[in-house]
Amino acid sequence: MEAHYFQNHCFMKPNELLAEAGKLEPIPGIMVQGRYDLLCPPATSHALAALWPGSEVRCVEGAGHSLYDPGIRNAVMKAIADMASKITG
Repeated sequence: MEAHYFQNHCFMKPNELLAEAGKLEPIPGIMVQGRYDLLCPPATSHALAALWPGSEVRCVEGAGHSLYDPGIRNAVMKAIADMASKITG
């Protein structure tokens, strides 16, 4: 599935996510970002957050891209809990 996704340019045109980020405004979002992520550099999530009202970036120091990097899993679990509490009030 991943190969199909990448072979088809992630089903998006170049820069489409950033160009259309304003449409995400009614959807809250939390991006968990590893400080040393080389696949998805922190500048990318910060650029998206700047264009996506209601989103936030939570940077995990000492972590890279993997869910198993120190701190990432806990940050993702906290983000899920925080989003659930926003939804349920």
